[in-house]
Amino acid sequence: MKSLRSFFFIAIFFHFSNLYAVVSIGGFVLHPGTQKDVDGARNTFSFAPMIGFNTVLPAFWGQLFVPEVGLILNGSEADEYSKNTLFVLFDLGSNLADKIIFRYGLGWFLTKISGNGEIIVGDNGTGYAPNKSITSYNITWNAGLEYAHNNHYAVKLEGYLFQPLSSQQRHLSYSLSLNYYL
Repeated sequence: MKSLRSFFFIAIFFHFSNLYAVVSIGGFVLHPGTQKDVDGARNTFSFAPMIGFNTVLPAFWGQLFVPEVGLILNGSEADEYSKNTLFVLFDLGSNLADKIIFRYGLGWFLTKISGNGEIIVGDNGTGYAPNKSITSYNITWNAGLEYAHNNHYAVKLEGYLFQPLSSQQRHLSYSLSLNYYL
């Protein structure tokens, strides 16, 4: 669980660096509208639990730098494989109104899939779960809105465009989270 250790190392760094820290919990939807099971059901609101830590720093020309590191617990698919995603967002923020921040920037997603090598039988044939760990890396373009309810709580909706320069592999994902300002 190397990604989990990396996540907690960065979270501890934020905490002890006296940075303005934000804890975020919520859900992540990977590629809504795509098929999610052998029965043809579509992935729309299949939230995978996510936790993140970020900070708010002044940047340039009145902008805010709001980097975030987080972990998406995609879980396991019928115990045949497990999948977890570590992400780092390099977002800037702009105050649209008194309590609304428009966030935009780049992201880096590292997804690790591991399995036990068992046979998987589906309606469209037989396949194998991986018998080793496979890691994929993705760059995203991000955009979202954050609404501050008060000094401690905010709600954030953010979209992520995976493979933004590829016309064939481009996918959109989104997250919805509750942020707690420490």
